[in-house]
Amino acid sequence: MLSFWKKLAFLSLSMVSAMLYYMVYMIIPQFSETFSTFGNKLPLVTHTFFSIRQAYLWLFATTLVLIAAWAFAFIVRPRHKLIKSITLYNFVAAMALLVFMLIAMYLPIFSLGDAIL
Repeated sequence: MLSFWKKLAFLSLSMVSAMLYYMVYMIIPQFSETFSTFGNKLPLVTHTFFSIRQAYLWLFATTLVLIAAWAFAFIVRPRHKLIKSITLYNFVAAMALLVFMLIAMYLPIFSLGDAIL
């Protein structure tokens, strides 16, 4: 049985994941508009990152279900192992997405340097 603080920690991990997915989903259109004005072709990694934008919305929805499951865990005692492992995988995926997002967003900056010179 998980203690109150462990449940709260896993709920917090789920909330951080949800915020990251939502942030990525909202930032991508603004970023792509900015770089489309320069007329340069986006690198493949950046283009791929932008083209799978709808997937982030599904990841956000999945994370909201996890948050609801953890909120339910405070009231009733469901099977924590499954919820715990899904939460950890979701958080690792969110962190990997954050790293991928940073790489995808900084790659066009290097190509802009070539376009300006």
